[in-house]
Amino acid sequence: MKTNIVVVIISLLLLVGCASKQGAYYPVPEPRVIEKVVVKTDTVYIVKHDTIVLRDTIMLKDTIRVEAEKKVEVAEEPKIRVSEEKISLAEGEENTKLMAMKYHVVVGSFKNKDNAKKCQQVFAPAYSPTLVINEQGMYRVILLSFDDYESAKVAIKDLSETLPKDTWVLRQKQ
Repeated sequence: MKTNIVVVIISLLLLVGCASKQGAYYPVPEPRVIEKVVVKTDTVYIVKHDTIVLRDTIMLKDTIRVEAEKKVEVAEEPKIRVSEEKISLAEGEENTKLMAMKYHVVVGSFKNKDNAKKCQQVFAPAYSPTLVINEQGMYRVILLSFDDYESAKVAIKDLSETLPKDTWVLRQKQ
């Protein structure tokens, strides 16, 4: 009885092992290699992790093997303009907490106070925008304020769909 079971198990193993042409262990494909014929003499530097591993000169008509490069596209982070100014609250503004913060998200800059007020009213339902004035007499509409630049940058990215494209960060001079 035991020999019958052993024979059945061995038969099954042989059948399973031979069932697939590839089997469970098929060769791992080699990296894609491209052969190129050199058309000019050149010096080649092979760089691995910012270190030159090999420097070699390739002569005319040499055939070289080159591994195909994998191109990785990295989305470039949009630049956020930062400007440093000495500011004070515009007449009629009461948000004194804003003055204690160092970085401010600016959604509008105006020479005319009435235009700055209109911009302030656009954002007023959702935010508490504050008008400030700089030393040159420009009115800035500040939407949000933070203690550090990274927080201001993250806020602009998170709200990019609702903020004007020219939103920038004002760094307050002390």
